[in-house]
Amino acid sequence: MILVKSTRIKIKEAAAKLYGVYGFEGTTLKNIADKVGIKTPSIYNHFSSKQELFLEMYQELLEEHYLQLKTILNELKDQPPKKQLYNILSRIMSYHLHNEEKTKITTRLLLFPPTSLQEEVSEYFLKIEEYERDILREIFNRGIANHEIKKKPIDDLITHFLCIMDGLFLELHYYDYDTFLDKINIVWKYYWDGVKTESL
Repeated sequence: MILVKSTRIKIKEAAAKLYGVYGFEGTTLKNIADKVGIKTPSIYNHFSSKQELFLEMYQELLEEHYLQLKTILNELKDQPPKKQLYNILSRIMSYHLHNEEKTKITTRLLLFPPTSLQEEVSEYFLKIEEYERDILREIFNRGIANHEIKKKPIDDLITHFLCIMDGLFLELHYYDYDTFLDKINIVWKYYWDGVKTESL
């Protein structure tokens, strides 16, 4: 059975590719319509404005990243915190490495959001980050309770881990898969040495 994409999906996919190359300001609705193969006014049957189109696409990209995180943890829910944290780093980065175009788009939208939509972009990013923090909070609490992780303020531990994820996310644009995996393993070794209890 062949699934036919709806025009709405095609519009979002075209917009994402163009935004990834030209940014929000450098992409017009006509550019998007031409790429889809429709007339510009037809876009208004699906989106009220370029801003609405951008926000929906942006939200879906962040949600996809978050769902990858949830999927990993569901598969590892009975594993120790060390294994969960390592797999969050390695598998999230692997996902982005194997979805190069989406990752390029996500990076550009995160780093260079439209000035006119800065408030909405920041608000949604912080919302998704808080969901991530809830997941990590449970892991770190369990790690401390099991004497696997040093007893430190939970929010500090989470912030440290998220900063490492953010740094790796930016660096993955410059390396091939094997080289980047080596970098993850080096970063992980020193990170874990810093947070594990002395008995491990």
